[in-house]
Amino acid sequence: MTTTTEVLAPEIATATREDHATKQAWLQARTLGLGGSDAPVILGKSPYKAPLALYAEKLGLTEPPDVRNDAADWGVMLETPVAEHYATQSGRPLYYPGPFTIYRSTRTPYLAASFDRLILDDPLVPHVVGVLQVKTAGAWHEDEWLEEPPLHVLIQVHHEMIVAGVQEAAIAVLIGGQKYLSFEVGLNEDLVELLLQEEARFWQRLVNRDPPEPDGTKSCREILTKLYPKHVEGKTIALPADAIEWDRQLQEANANLEKWKAEKELAENKIKAALGYAEKGVLAGGVAYTWKASPRKGYVVQDAIVRTLRRSVAKH
Repeated sequence: MTTTTEVLAPEIATATREDHATKQAWLQARTLGLGGSDAPVILGKSPYKAPLALYAEKLGLTEPPDVRNDAADWGVMLETPVAEHYATQSGRPLYYPGPFTIYRSTRTPYLAASFDRLILDDPLVPHVVGVLQVKTAGAWHEDEWLEEPPLHVLIQVHHEMIVAGVQEAAIAVLIGGQKYLSFEVGLNEDLVELLLQEEARFWQRLVNRDPPEPDGTKSCREILTKLYPKHVEGKTIALPADAIEWDRQLQEANANLEKWKAEKELAENKIKAALGYAEKGVLAGGVAYTWKASPRKGYVVQDAIVRTLRRSVAKH
């Protein structure tokens, strides 16, 4: 089996190649285009980030989140063995472009990709026929991978196929450090059309400094706090007419929250009363409740500026 280091660097006819010396330079270059991990965000299908957060990052209004953690570090370390296992299992030769390499589409220069691996048809005369996306996932995410890859991953590889100018991709994932799965993905023309349309629209938003609409995600809430951390003393504005509907939605949601909170607390109090001094109570079918007492350490909250949204009704 020909390994990834034995092939010549293949050319991609539909993209130019940039090699960056450091991770910092690579991260900075990524802000100059839309990459594979940006694609599901733009379509509103990312479980990790809101479109408004991506918009702010691309314009340098906020710093990208620090993703350095054990899961990310292990993902980087396991990328090579997972890719090599795919090559062995599939019999397909692979090429590794390098850790800080960016390919930019010659047809649509703001579309870019950093490929985990490129799939070749023949290692002796290397020609790129597909892209390989390598993933690692925790065991608790196994259900998301049983039938097909998660939607945000499928969107990502479609973006990469567009940049590489190929019709196929593969996804190799190691779940829980032990279970390996791979998927072959063909180009879906409808998804490609949607991606090109929405990515063009998002890029134009960046050019025009026109932020996307906020959504209800935690990521969006966090980015709004970063974008507008303080208020201007005495400044009052007229809210848009649409805000009347937002106000109605907010009051309806708050009313429902109060209702369900009251019902939750009532049910909890009934269970606590039934438990009494008991540590544990069991129900038929294996359901159990515990009510334990445990010490809690005191702590001092550091000073911070927090903006709080409150509603008031003007008196006439």
